Amino acid sequence: MMLVVQAATLIAMIQERVMFMHRRVVDRGERHVMCYAPMLMREQERIANLNYIYNCNDTEALWMIRMKRAPFARLSETFRSRGLLQDSIHTSVEEQVAMFLHVVGHN
Repeated sequence: MMLVVQAATLIAMIQERVMFMHRRVVDRGERHVMCYAPMLMREQERIANLNYIYNCNDTEALWMIRMKRAPFARLSETFRSRGLLQDSIHTSVEEQVAMFLHVVGHN
């Protein structure tokens, strides 16, 4: 019983600390600004990576996305045609599928 009371007290103290810090940031109007690399450099690197995936041989594609290029193209087109994924201003459907497959395939 005593352990439950101690755990509840600890949780309440942690919650109060988090709320205190949140109020302090909101009251000051502070916003954490994220720094990004220049878009041109990121765009060039992204396009180079995608071209590497699209234009490599099937052995390299198997190593990177765990799928040959032809099934990858069909999978991307299936997502696009069914409306499950769509191109955004920053990423294409192929890039979204490639990122997912790369992450899942490499733990």
